[in-house]
Amino acid sequence: MIKFLSGEDFRLLAAGSFKDFFMSEYIEHDQTGASVGVVEKKSFTFAHSPDGMLLESGAVLSPVTIAYETCGNLNSLKNNAVLVCHALSGDSHVAGYYSEDDPKPGWWDFMVGPGKGIDTDKYFVICANILGSCYGSTGPCALNPETKRPYGLDFPFVTISDMVSAQKALIDHLGIEKALLPDARFGEGVVDEVFQVAPEPFRDGDAEALLATCQDIARQLVSHRPFQDVFGL
Repeated sequence: MIKFLSGEDFRLLAAGSFKDFFMSEYIEHDQTGASVGVVEKKSFTFAHSPDGMLLESGAVLSPVTIAYETCGNLNSLKNNAVLVCHALSGDSHVAGYYSEDDPKPGWWDFMVGPGKGIDTDKYFVICANILGSCYGSTGPCALNPETKRPYGLDFPFVTISDMVSAQKALIDHLGIEKALLPDARFGEGVVDEVFQVAPEPFRDGDAEALLATCQDIARQLVSHRPFQDVFGL
């Protein structure tokens, strides 16, 4: 959707009310009025000492916490799970609201919910904050257990493969053996990595990509190149 700036929009931006301006896009996108309601930011901690989590760089993180959000219900067969991968700068708040008076829904609220594209009446939706982020998962803002201070610049280099491995640990923790993976913004890089390097259960047909193109167009190739160089894809 193209958003044209009105006089009121310019007033909000000039006054520094960026939240009021950009929040309107969330509200305008949802044409159904349906919502998953109030959701909770959850966390899962693993890779405790002494083993830790071995990263591709050779560094070891311990412990590792992954923040995540779930919507809908996991069925008895545990085969209705959808793992949504957020953008590089995004977080796990994919849909719904954190409280009854929260004015801003999750970043994909117009797509995830009852009767929506990813129907939470049918699917159990999981969105995990990537490893290395500062929105609840272990990242530079997390405390370094050795120094008792935030990692900051000492936080080790992480790759998309490391991010996927952390997500796999969460999926294993939830007891899920098969998941669908919709392609959302930067999530496409994660989806690619899932099929190339991630161990079970994301191999041999145990993961299916949704909303993903069969081939990249020129614009995607250009925009993805910096990420390919940075993350070694």
